[in-house]
Amino acid sequence: MKNLASSCKEVGFAEQLPASFGFEDTTVPNNSRIRKKIASHMIKLRLKRYGKKRAASYRIVAMNSATRRDGRPLEELGFYDPRTDETRLEVPAIVKRLKEGAQPTETVRRILEKANVFEQVKS
Repeated sequence: MKNLASSCKEVGFAEQLPASFGFEDTTVPNNSRIRKKIASHMIKLRLKRYGKKRAASYRIVAMNSATRRDGRPLEELGFYDPRTDETRLEVPAIVKRLKEGAQPTETVRRILEKANVFEQVKS
């Protein structure tokens, strides 16, 4: 176990790990690449599935890009039903998120293009 701790130091780990790992000199990653991945994930506008089996509907949500598809969203921005092609959008909230730099997925981009949301972002 102590060899693992010393090899961690060589790779660039330098903060405290819990003592339960059994290291004399406990360390945690201090690698800037790892910290950037953990700290700054892109916000995406994506579809969150809900509804019955074979009768899916979707909510358009703003989520951290590392979050799973049906995880907790930052904000719910609309609704999309592919069976009836019904959409309800909170346009001011979507425009705000897009101006902040959120990236829509391809499907959400198509839905927003149909609703002419990108024209409002440009103006």
